[in-house]
Order: sequence, then C-alpha cells, then structure tokens
Amino acid sequence: MYAIGISDTVTTCQCCGKSGLKRTIVMRTNDGELVFYGSTCASRNSGKDAITIRNEINMEQARALRRSDFLARVNSQAQSTPRAAALAFNARNNGRWFAQAGDIMFKKDGMYYAGLSDHRKTLESEGWSVHVIC
Repeated sequence: MYAIGISDTVTTCQCCGKSGLKRTIVMRTNDGELVFYGSTCASRNSGKDAITIRNEINMEQARALRRSDFLARVNSQAQSTPRAAALAFNARNNGRWFAQAGDIMFKKDGMYYAGLSDHRKTLESEGWSVHVIC
C-alpha cells in the first residue's frame, strides 16, 4: 500500500469511519484499489511514518506531471505518415536514425509517433497502438 495523494473532498476515513476530517490520504492498495484514510489509519495500515507518506505523495505528483508533459509532447509531435514520424524522431534525437533496438512506431487517430519501447505502456494506456512498418 502506498500514498498517491491528498483529498479534501472525502472527509471520512474508510478504515475507522471517523468523519469530519479536514482531509484524507488517498492510498493505493496492493490490489490497485483506491482507499481514503485519515493520517493515523494511513500510517497504521501501511506501516509508514508521516514523512514517508508525504514523500510518496510528492513523488506521485512529480510522476504525474512528467507523464502529462510527455503526453503533451507526443501529441504535438505526432505526424500524418510513418515516414514523417521517423524523420521527426531523428530530429529530436540529434540525427540518430529511427528503427534501432528499442524504437517503436505508435498510431492513434491516423497520426503516427516514433518513440522508444520504454514509452509503450504509457502510450498504450492513452489509446496509442503499436504500428509495425513493413
């Protein structure tokens, strides 16, 4: 279980039922479920102190910001043809040619983006499909 954020809209702890809280800590369980706990229950159930929980929240917020920045760049750099996407990839990567190990072409709504296999999970979660160029 780890902390991913703070909510001021849910003011009741889902663990102990205490209500009227100023805020709750949003935790993701090992099963992927989101739960809202007060600070005491969050510490008790996760086995982590308040500083560790705060650090987890800060890291999650930074990760979300990097992801949204990356997706904005992908959408702005998408091209109408696979060739144009490969040329854009070359320009972004100081002339390194596309189609080396780890490079993948993605397609969404008739647009193409050439990127790295590291980005596959993120792009697939946003509706981009892997497009094999023959």
